[in-house]
Amino acid sequence: MHNVRILALLVLASSSLLASCGRTELDTYADRRDFRPPDAGTRCTSDAECDDGLLCTGVEACVDGSCQAGTPLTCDDGIDCTLDECVEAIGACQSTPDSTRCGAGLMCLVGVGCDVVTCTSDADCDDRRPCNGAETCVDGTCAPGPRPLCDDGIDCTVDECIDDAGGCVFTPNDSICDDRVFCNGAERCRATIGCLPAMPLRCDDGIDCTMDRCDEATRSCVHEGVDADGDGFASRECGGDDCDDTRRGVHPGVPERCTNGRDDDCNGRVDCEDVACLANPACGCVPTPELCADAVDNDCDGFVDCADPECAMDPVCVGCLARERCRTVADDDCDGLVNCADPDCFANPVCMGPCDPLETRCFDSRDDDCDGLVDCADPECQAREPLCSDCAPAETVCNDRRDDDCDGL
Repeated sequence: MHNVRILALLVLASSSLLASCGRTELDTYADRRDFRPPDAGTRCTSDAECDDGLLCTGVEACVDGSCQAGTPLTCDDGIDCTLDECVEAIGACQSTPDSTRCGAGLMCLVGVGCDVVTCTSDADCDDRRPCNGAETCVDGTCAPGPRPLCDDGIDCTVDECIDDAGGCVFTPNDSICDDRVFCNGAERCRATIGCLPAMPLRCDDGIDCTMDRCDEATRSCVHEGVDADGDGFASRECGGDDCDDTRRGVHPGVPERCTNGRDDDCNGRVDCEDVACLANPACGCVPTPELCADAVDNDCDGFVDCADPECAMDPVCVGCLARERCRTVADDDCDGLVNCADPDCFANPVCMGPCDPLETRCFDSRDDDCDGLVDCADPECQAREPLCSDCAPAETVCNDRRDDDCDGL
């Protein structure tokens, strides 16, 4: 008789009987709709439009054309020692026995409450809830066991008891091991060992000429160009401006030496190619006073004739403009270059159209074929245009609408 009673009670306990949740029949999740309705307050015409398909939230209704939330279901089996809740996953109320709510020597049984359970073995007393302790059979009566102490002795794990996981669970938490130092790497927690030291951060960028280091202040890797010659300028290969990082006397800002075959100031021009060397005798230019009408840079300053500030007040240059006007046929700034042939006009929209080496127009004041020659100064125009064919470099006749001296003007 005792065994029959034990069996009946254990069947009740192990199945965690589903309470009625206040309804006359079990309402399962499978019986309900699987969509979500509009939020409460949304306009509606029927209750069906407001149904959220969930059991535990209660029954939604359409009231006066507006969805109203339902009243959440209350699950109570009337047994003090059970934990009652509505479980959406199974679509029903569930009551779970908790023998810790009973007195010594008593077990919580679903549908019964705290009661003395006769038994013949510990298995007869198992409530399938490892986290409330292992029940034992003592002198024919089930007794609750002590709750398990979940402690693995590892400082960096989170220790907890989870019934669904079968008992104690120890989860590594790397953040517990973090020493808040960036450059020594990220520490890790191993469940069976504890905190493991990290490998220092590697900042190698793969470029031989940079100095790589970890900067704790910015919490990042820093790659600095190496200044091999110690002149204060890193090499261009490493992101600097030094065009020769093997010579201390070569870097931006130093004077150009005009006879050593090197680009001392790193401006891309060597010796006599550099403007700084124009007045150097070694470059074939001996400075003399500027003559304002001989097309020669007499004073070796890079400016010719009326383009030289020294000629600004010379009668030859009086009336010259500061910049070339790009739509006239005159040399407005007196530098010997007209319209699109003058650097002043290179950026002017009139002159920004692409040139074609195969095309030459002889009376548009433009270098159409990109050869640096304009109109009758271009041999192609001299060969095919009668107005250009009989010009003489030393002859200029005004107002005859011809380029008499073949200078393109």
